[in-house]
Amino acid sequence: MEAGIACSLTGEEFAGAKPDEICSAFLDVLPSSGRDDIARVELEAVSTTEARARVTDGSGNVLVELDHAIMDREMSLDSWRVFAKSVARQLG
Repeated sequence: MEAGIACSLTGEEFAGAKPDEICSAFLDVLPSSGRDDIARVELEAVSTTEARARVTDGSGNVLVELDHAIMDREMSLDSWRVFAKSVARQLG
């Protein structure tokens, strides 16, 4: 995990995985974006099939905001990993 990036999750009851596992999924792939100004990742499990991510720099400027929805199953650690890769691509 990237020690310098803070991560938080709200809506844990809808997340389908443990918060530390979900944050690890994001913190493991965000360095692949090539950005060195990422300071915080704010994640939200909106429902059992929807999630939201907001990535900010050290000044609080939004680098990317992205929603994720799946229709055929509920959120799981695997779906959070897919979402994390999408966020990293948007940052790159």
